[in-house]
Amino acid sequence: MARKKKFGKIPGHTPEPEMAKQRGVEISTLQKERSQGRGPPYISINKQIHYPDADYLRWLESLKVNPVRSGHSHNPNP
Repeated sequence: MARKKKFGKIPGHTPEPEMAKQRGVEISTLQKERSQGRGPPYISINKQIHYPDADYLRWLESLKVNPVRSGHSHNPNP
C-alpha cells in the first residue's frame, strides 16, 4: 500500500494536492505546467510544492479574457 506524502501547512499558501483538487486537475497537470514554465507561481520547500494564495489570484486574473464586441450596436434608436 502506497503511503501518502504528508504536506506541512504554510500560512497563506496552498499545498500541491489541495491546489490540484481546487482546480479539478491531477497533480501531474500541475507538474507539467511547472516543467513548461506555465501555471501559477509556486515555492518548493523540502521537495514539497506550495502555491502562494495571493500570487495564485494574480495568476488567475492574468488569464482573464474580455470578449470582443461586434461592431453592431444594440441601440433600438439608430
